[in-house]
Amino acid sequence: MKIQLVSFIIDLDSDIKIEITAEIINKSKSDLLFFPGNTLDSIYDGFELTNLIKNKNTIALIEVSQLSIGDLNKEITHCPFLIKKGQLINMHTFQYFTTSDIIENNAFLAEAFVNELETRRLFEVNGYNCLVLQCGENNILKNVQSDNNNVIIRIEDKSIERRFRNVLKGSDIILNAIHQPQYGNQNKLHKRREYLSRNGRIYLSTNNCEVLSPKAKSIQYAYCNGKKLENPDPYIDANGRYMYRIFEL
Repeated sequence: MKIQLVSFIIDLDSDIKIEITAEIINKSKSDLLFFPGNTLDSIYDGFELTNLIKNKNTIALIEVSQLSIGDLNKEITHCPFLIKKGQLINMHTFQYFTTSDIIENNAFLAEAFVNELETRRLFEVNGYNCLVLQCGENNILKNVQSDNNNVIIRIEDKSIERRFRNVLKGSDIILNAIHQPQYGNQNKLHKRREYLSRNGRIYLSTNNCEVLSPKAKSIQYAYCNGKKLENPDPYIDANGRYMYRIFEL
């Protein structure tokens, strides 16, 4: 099982993102391609992308920044889509929350979110069950500063805790697409990545960044069974527009 993590330089033009996303997919020999948040700017970019795809073997997970809904012109943001056999597949979901203050003490939102994980955020690749988290949704977890930043589930509700743990137990790979580097609180985020990758799971995250280099921090993370994995050397586009790493499981 080969998983290819892709990162873009921040603020790429929409047409360029379509072009390089198609280029990466068409050249890929990986089983799963995992793109960063804001892969494409609109669903119309997604339609255009599928017209350019020739590789029907690799499954790709992308994010569309905005969807427009009918005449009401309402926007739903940060929506994950799969590209499978060259087709754009709607996962019928979107980012539920961005920061901890939105989910804090909000059991109704937490219950809705866990239901979303159970019903819309799972897909399978080569026998591996993949679970999708959208950027700051990792704030369903909370660090206890007085206990060495150890991790607990933020909502103190036994039913929600049980259901969330069951979703994790049924997942082999956690895919957390990020929009931009999370420079602050790295110790807390490290503990969350450890938590999500316990019991033999894989945790992977990728995001957009201002500078793409082999030594750049906070771009891509890979953990397995509670431990950080060594990053393979990346490929960096000659024009500095994107980079990727390939992990073999």
